[in-house]
Amino acid sequence: MKYIFFLTFMIAVSNSVSAQFSQKFIVTEHSVGENNYDSLAIENGITLMLSQESDSSDVYFTNLWTAAETYSYGKINIIHYDEYDETIDSNPGSLLLFDWFYSNSYDENKGKAKVVLTIYSVNEKMYFKCEIFVLETNETLSYTGYLV
Repeated sequence: MKYIFFLTFMIAVSNSVSAQFSQKFIVTEHSVGENNYDSLAIENGITLMLSQESDSSDVYFTNLWTAAETYSYGKINIIHYDEYDETIDSNPGSLLLFDWFYSNSYDENKGKAKVVLTIYSVNEKMYFKCEIFVLETNETLSYTGYLV
């Protein structure tokens, strides 16, 4: 449950220059559109991250492929944040919608993506689902996994 309020904390500190944080999301499942790439997620150690440096009020999102030593990185603008309670049909969690202005380390591409990040709790463990809608290519990148 402690991570359900992580996003509330993140939004609060994004307005403070003296704050610093980093949250890692370990990917166990990955797809692009209808194509499944779960094995690539595991082999490449895909990790998503939200972070903020102590000398900045900006919040950043990173899509890191550890084994391939590549990443996409950039500033985010938060559009919407919501928390939801446990119900008969769902677990407690948080929903964050944001614009991501990214640059790739492996090519010259830069762009904008819409991101939907859902964090939810199951038996005291924190999981996530992240969908990235790349505006330039009309691709949907989907990731699921757990928080560390």
